[in-house]
Amino acid sequence: MTRPFNQRVVCEHCGRNTTAESAFERWVRGESQLASSGGIVRYDLDVLLHRYMVADDLKSSREVQAMMFIEVKTYSANLTEAQRDTLGLLNQVLRNRKPNMHGSPRRQVGGQLRKAYSHRNRREVTLFAFGGHLLQMSGSCPQDSVWMRWDWTWDLTIQQLIEVMRFERDPDNPENMLDIRRRSQPFSKQLKLLDI
Repeated sequence: MTRPFNQRVVCEHCGRNTTAESAFERWVRGESQLASSGGIVRYDLDVLLHRYMVADDLKSSREVQAMMFIEVKTYSANLTEAQRDTLGLLNQVLRNRKPNMHGSPRRQVGGQLRKAYSHRNRREVTLFAFGGHLLQMSGSCPQDSVWMRWDWTWDLTIQQLIEVMRFERDPDNPENMLDIRRRSQPFSKQLKLLDI
């Protein structure tokens, strides 16, 4: 049976809670051929973030892009089992962080894609895909929430959430700032076999 729609927003005009369902979402929910009893799980992605950046390291400056999606749960709500499964699967498919010599920050899936074609730039670009994340809040938004939790683990302040969403903090570990430097030495400073 398809669950009743329960995502609510506060009306800017009257201040009351109202549903946030679009006409299309209402149609999908009411269509018997798309019911969850037939194995269909409808999952709306709350926030898809895509940032254009310039990264500086010892080699040079380079244009990079970063992307992730965020499932937002307000009023202390949690994911259903079906949502958790779908979010976990999609997270694994859309993630491309490579492990380093100290181990992997998260399980790596998807062939380690690092380049993707950008229609805006008309060329391949370096893309850091950080998969999917869960943001839970005690209220309806950061300003009226007593607490905010990222991926069931990290408690965030509003400033930390902003830094995560700007890809300044690491979405996989918000205690750390994001580090996307290339790890190899500049070509002129690389050790040569004869130098050892």
